[in-house]
Formats: sequence, C-alpha cells, structure tokens
Amino acid sequence: MTMRFAVPLTMAIVCGAAIMPLPSRAQSSGAYGAIASTKSHYRMGYGIASGHAGEADAVAAAVADCEMRAGMRGVCEKHVSFKDRCAAVAEGDDHTGAAEMAASRDAAERMAVAMCQAGGTHACKIVQSFCAS
Repeated sequence: MTMRFAVPLTMAIVCGAAIMPLPSRAQSSGAYGAIASTKSHYRMGYGIASGHAGEADAVAAAVADCEMRAGMRGVCEKHVSFKDRCAAVAEGDDHTGAAEMAASRDAAERMAVAMCQAGGTHACKIVQSFCAS
C-alpha cells in the first residue's frame, strides 16, 4: 500500500532526528507495526509504531506518534498496519512523500523512494524505516 503525503519543513527536521538503526528483516515473532497519517491536506504528517503484540496496539501507538509530531490531537488516522513486515517513509524536497512496506527494510526503502519519485519529486530520501518486530 502506498501513501503520498505532504510534510511541513519543521516535520522533516523532527523526522530526520528520529532515524534509528533497526533490523534489516522482519522476524517471525508475530509483531505488528503501523503507519498513521494526518487527515488534513493542509498539515500533513505521519507516525509509526513497531514491535506491538496486537494490531490495535500498533495502530493506537502510530496514531499517538502522528499526533505528537503534528502537535495536535484528533488529526491522524490509521494508514496501514502489518505483521512481520518492514516499512519505510520517504520524503521529497517538495515536502511530499510516500510510505511502502515489504518483507525487508531495504526493499521497503527502495519502494518508498521509487513511489516518492513517481509522484514527480526527484530528490526523495528515507526519513524513517523500521520493522514490525
């Protein structure tokens, strides 16, 4: 599932500081992850969650992360949830982006950059990548 979104410049700075190395492949531990995105077309952003025992917990954590990054409550909703997979979020220089999931972190990153670029942005980079486990 692909997600295109616009990210305010201040959001890009926050997101860039939050990148942490994670395992390159999702493990078969039954862990859930999720990505949430903002509902508004004027103030777009995202949130992530990983390593949760249940789908509902992962979605709630991703929504909470999205709302914390956006600086307001009630503006985010579930975009996608997944089990035993990896995901990546790419952002372009025009503050649009894409999110993709795949069996490995590397594959999710490649796909997210490709989808971001397919939207017309050429300077896309990964701002977040993670695995559910």
